[in-house]
Amino acid sequence: MGGRVFGNSGRKSVFVFLVIQGKWSALIGIMGLISLNGWTFIRIFRISKQANEVKQGVLRIRSGDSNYRIFSAGMTEELKLIAETINGIGDGIHAAVEKQMKSERMKTELITNVSHDIKTPVTSIVSYARLLCETDLDQKQREYASVIDRQSMRLKKLTEDIVEASKASSGSLEVHLSPVDICELARQAAGEYEERFAKADLEFVCVIPDEKRYVMADGRYLWRVIDNLLANAFKYSAKGTRVYFLETSDTEYESISVKNISKKMLNIPAEELLERFARGDESRNEEGSGLGLSIAKSLTELQHGKLNLMIDGDLFKATASFQTTEAPTQD
Repeated sequence: MGGRVFGNSGRKSVFVFLVIQGKWSALIGIMGLISLNGWTFIRIFRISKQANEVKQGVLRIRSGDSNYRIFSAGMTEELKLIAETINGIGDGIHAAVEKQMKSERMKTELITNVSHDIKTPVTSIVSYARLLCETDLDQKQREYASVIDRQSMRLKKLTEDIVEASKASSGSLEVHLSPVDICELARQAAGEYEERFAKADLEFVCVIPDEKRYVMADGRYLWRVIDNLLANAFKYSAKGTRVYFLETSDTEYESISVKNISKKMLNIPAEELLERFARGDESRNEEGSGLGLSIAKSLTELQHGKLNLMIDGDLFKATASFQTTEAPTQD
């Protein structure tokens, strides 16, 4: 009787032991699986983070930050190789940019120095040509002297434009931004060109508000931009047509626009007209250096503005836009 009880109790104990042993095995297996998944999750997270660092590095270098470097220490072999390759590309871009900038600086310095050296003898030629025109000459001699005077003045203007274009494009000009009444400058420029346009058989349509409108600019260079746009229209407009001179505004910019009909076929893209020595007249028969629009663009950008050109058939439109600002405070 007692043996059977003991036997039943023993079997129960064995059963309980096996159940408990099975649960512990399952628990150990589950814990192992959790640990494995946790390690896998951490690894995936680290790889994802490293891949994102590589991606951010590519985007930074692509945006122009050639000095940016991806920190590759601790990355997987594959991502480390990619990161170091991208860093190498950044080094190459940086070296190329530095070389290009050095070349541009050297060209600018050369042009500036040569132009300054030319300026002195040209000034003497202009002075003596002017004196020669004022002396007692016969008709033929006066014609020759007039040609020398006119061409020496053209050479002087070209020399000055080259110096200014070099300085403007290199950013070496000192720009002092302050609130400037763009409408006032536009009205003054219109007054200077109105008679010149009339003599050239061009109808000058000026639409400038009487009110004050202020932009952040350097008054000297803003004037030069406006003057260059009007001078360009004066040189290249077809006789008997209209030249429109407009001032417009929006919430962000005040804009000066000059529209005219070209006397020559405009066989050049608008963006190329903004390059140095570019002119719509490819035969270069027109007087002018071809630097006016390039200088205007560089000076506009130095004042944090933008210059846009539009060509539609023979219609030419140039628009210089500058950031609006409040009127200067009165002391």
